Amino acid sequence: MESNQICNCLWACARLRVQPPAVWLRTFFDASYRQLPYFKPGDLSQVGSGALGGVGVRGVGGGRGVTHSIGWR
Repeated sequence: MESNQICNCLWACARLRVQPPAVWLRTFFDASYRQLPYFKPGDLSQVGSGALGGVGVRGVGGGRGVTHSIGWR
């Protein structure tokens, strides 16, 4: 996946108020870290918005605004 596609995933979860499970978030942030050199400023903004806008990194966004949880495995 390209950097903007990765960022769109997290933003979409926050926008839809979906809380992915912890294993999904770990995988997402691992993939994001590997793509970090290719992120454009807008990509970074989108990840920050997604994380702070509800997709819960506890202690950062605290999951506020999240109303649904998906049991992805």
